[in-house]
Amino acid sequence: MGKIELSVMFGSEGLCRRTMMKFTVVRASSPYNIILGRTARRKASDPREKADKEILKSKKEPVKEEVLVNLAFSEQRITIGTQFSPACRLQLINLLKDNKDVFAWQPSDMVGVPRRIIQHSLNVSLSITLVAQKRRVLGPEKSKAVTKEVEE
Repeated sequence: MGKIELSVMFGSEGLCRRTMMKFTVVRASSPYNIILGRTARRKASDPREKADKEILKSKKEPVKEEVLVNLAFSEQRITIGTQFSPACRLQLINLLKDNKDVFAWQPSDMVGVPRRIIQHSLNVSLSITLVAQKRRVLGPEKSKAVTKEVEE
């Protein structure tokens, strides 16, 4: 259907790598309702990458925003970066809205995925007695940081 070039950030704000990647948009039937990807090839260090990191560090505004893509699932939003130009941001949001059928919005959307792939089980021996660790008391600042991370 076409190609789109987007800035992609690998990692989190503290330790990250940003690069421009070209994506090919295709209309194809698939038993999976997910976006399939492959690893990106590493390119030589781009001088713009260092500048982007400095801009992100100096910005006080959030580096990501949540966007409503599927009106039928208004509580489920897609997170995108805020570093895009207004035109690129609009193009990305339109791309996501036009292709909302590739996302699994509810468990029933995940048809064709074998249970052995998605089933979670713990490898626990029932003959071992469970031991609960003591609660760790953190200082006020660390406690606030942990609470913030858990909320995110």
